[in-house]
Amino acid sequence: MIKYIIAFFFLAINYMPLFGGIDRIGSHSLFLSIMNLISFGYIYSTGKLDDLIGVLKTKEILAYTAFIFFIIVSGAKAINLAEFSIEFFRTFNYYCALIVFLTLFRTKKDTNFLLGFIMFFLTLDLVGYSLQLYNGLPLLSFSANKNIGAFILALKLNILLFFYFRLNNVFYKILIFLVYGYAYFVINAINSKGGILITNFSLLFFLAYFILKLKQNKHQILQIIFPILALVFINLYSNQNFSSTIEKTFVDYTADAGNTSRIRYYRQTLQSFLDNPILGVGHGNWKVASIKYDAKEMKDYIVQYHSHNDFLQVLAETGIFGFIAYLVFFLLIYLKVLRKVNERKNHQILLFLLMALNTYVFDALINFPAGRVFSQLTLIGLITLISINSSDEKQS
Repeated sequence: MIKYIIAFFFLAINYMPLFGGIDRIGSHSLFLSIMNLISFGYIYSTGKLDDLIGVLKTKEILAYTAFIFFIIVSGAKAINLAEFSIEFFRTFNYYCALIVFLTLFRTKKDTNFLLGFIMFFLTLDLVGYSLQLYNGLPLLSFSANKNIGAFILALKLNILLFFYFRLNNVFYKILIFLVYGYAYFVINAINSKGGILITNFSLLFFLAYFILKLKQNKHQILQIIFPILALVFINLYSNQNFSSTIEKTFVDYTADAGNTSRIRYYRQTLQSFLDNPILGVGHGNWKVASIKYDAKEMKDYIVQYHSHNDFLQVLAETGIFGFIAYLVFFLLIYLKVLRKVNERKNHQILLFLLMALNTYVFDALINFPAGRVFSQLTLIGLITLISINSSDEKQS
């Protein structure tokens, strides 16, 4: 039971007080460090060191360990060593938290607890949005950023859909339908184009999946009504429909200043990599190096802390080897899921987890979830669920 209390407090970090701080990243990182220390103490006291060593030997963690190594090496090129140190220990904190989760949570029972925690915090997020809607405040809930909040909501909706299709009780289905519909409305109200796109894409994917599945079990026909109604209703009454979102994002990208700025950052990030291909500019130092590339476009001396693409930023900051290690980490997770889906082992839950992972990756391609403790803890929980359900070991 203690390990579930530990998991709860890890996932609750985003909802903890800021103690008067303006930037929540600092307080969240402090809480994360404390939880890591407590967790490693618990692992040691309960004799789980062999499990921890086993986790360190897995391919995914070896790839992440290589990424940490190349981060350290990139420090040789860091313009600002203070920024390098801060970002290194923040990333190392994520690394430690991932090891903790993979060490402690390995069974089917653990899956149920982690899924339950995710749904609890989804409810808490929606309560926050509801209060902000009622009081006419910006829709940020506990995230302090509309895009971060929208993508975390979109990610958790994949888990909610899993519960909808797994549970047979009509009352629970209706309840989940109402929660999903409201959350879907909130994502549209937030007006995050990326959040709207990935939510609709996930929903359409599962529509197609269950239409194919209905060929074998036509008694489930009522299940398909839920996503259809949710998609049609929200698109009819939301402030921005799906087709216009696609058009503005992909067809006429210049219609949105955010799109053109991102493209500018991507070009600058790639140019920075070409100038420093081996070691990069130093982990955490893109915000410093970007001044050189963005000087002519900067307004009011505002410096962009992120390139709005985590993979490109890793490429620019840690060089080609750090980028490869980071990319391999994600590829190994994808390959593990796809292998089990192909073997049809736990394939249904893994499909939902795969779509949740796709949501995170899409977020990483246009935003900066790697810089947010909230997003990283959600990813860690997701990777742990994938690891449990794609493991070759028998679950108990």
